[in-house]
Amino acid sequence: MKIAFVNSTHGWTGVKTWCLDMAQALIGLGHQAILYGRAGEFVDRARERGLTAHAVAFGPDFNPLAVIHFVREFHAEGVGAVVGNVSKDLRSAGVAARLLKLPLMQHIGQSGDLRDTWKTRAQMRLLRPHLLPCCVSVQQDLLQRLPFLYPTGSTPIATGVTPVVDPRLGRHDPPVLLTTSQLRRDKGHDDLLHAYRMLSDAGLEFRAVIAGSGSEETRLKALCKELDLDDHVRFVGFVRNVRYLLRTADVFVLPSHAEGLPLSLQEAMAEGLIPVARDVGGVAEVWPGACPELLVEDLPGEVGVETLAVALTQVLSLDEKTFLERRRAVWQHCRDTCDVTDKARTLAATAEWLATSKGTI
Repeated sequence: MKIAFVNSTHGWTGVKTWCLDMAQALIGLGHQAILYGRAGEFVDRARERGLTAHAVAFGPDFNPLAVIHFVREFHAEGVGAVVGNVSKDLRSAGVAARLLKLPLMQHIGQSGDLRDTWKTRAQMRLLRPHLLPCCVSVQQDLLQRLPFLYPTGSTPIATGVTPVVDPRLGRHDPPVLLTTSQLRRDKGHDDLLHAYRMLSDAGLEFRAVIAGSGSEETRLKALCKELDLDDHVRFVGFVRNVRYLLRTADVFVLPSHAEGLPLSLQEAMAEGLIPVARDVGGVAEVWPGACPELLVEDLPGEVGVETLAVALTQVLSLDEKTFLERRRAVWQHCRDTCDVTDKARTLAATAEWLATSKGTI
């Protein structure tokens, strides 16, 4: 089966990485994949990986020119199923899929991506996409908040990664702590910087790298300076090759207050980094059993900063033997449970089931 991935979003987000990784995994399983997105980095990166990708001008919702374009594309390419992400994907490529009677699936990265509006209700009634929540947590939240979404069913498909075959497991002196996410308020960078201040005050040695860009970049850099952390913390901006950057670190920190199932966490575990994170969204669904104390409750204010600092202190205080054992255990857990090939099998099976059945899952 040939599966088309359509993404109309601007900028780079985790779902775009998911599309590229899933497309490659499907091809590895003997299926075919094709990608559609706005001209720019998404299409360029897909082509760099050897994937078939086309740039599309989406225009407004239900744009007849875009719909006609996708109808012709899907017919000419022999597409057997379509995966969209945001509403604009469905209101263009999704309409074309329904006109061609192709299975239509919608990937949901966070439950907040869908809201109870007349537009959403009308879209779901008209297009009836089969939902692909990124984790059980998101599926349950959507079912509770928006039960009208589910007449066509849902199949949770976790984001997945390709674990490195031979992880470089060591410990830098001092240890390197890495965070990779957009610089937004909900990502928790304020608490992280205050936690780093507490580590420094306690005399702990560490280096911290914060990768990513976003609306909070200027303010966060100013806060870093205000907290006198410039000797400890380095902002490196948007990084294209995140996996390479991960190989320069020892510990991955996810201070976010809101997540679905973060791909960044799984990418870090795929390289054998010890994770420290808040228990939000579906994080617990992929958390390694070797590090239960490093998954902390999402608490507000100073208490939340302290819980994060305590977990980081525990990691930095490990003796070298235990530290390296933890790294290997995290990598093995990721290899056993987070491999993208397994997720691609589920996606292909779901698409094939929808193509041959009138029912729901």
